[in-house]
Amino acid sequence: MQRDLDQSPRVRIDYELMAEIAARFAREAEAVRAARTQLGYCFEALRAGDWIGPGARAFEAEMAHEVLPALGRM
Repeated sequence: MQRDLDQSPRVRIDYELMAEIAARFAREAEAVRAARTQLGYCFEALRAGDWIGPGARAFEAEMAHEVLPALGRM
């Protein structure tokens, strides 16, 4: 089967739907930012002395070196 080289595939876009999807992504991005900010406040409270001991040090290391960087990449 040979394709006619003069014909390009057609792409149809529902611009209203695309605007809706973009708005949904923006709302979700804001929710993620808000959750990240709240998590940061809670983490800082724990680091400031609200939690002490070996479990606290392990948690702090994992949050600082794994969880927060991963959230930043999202």
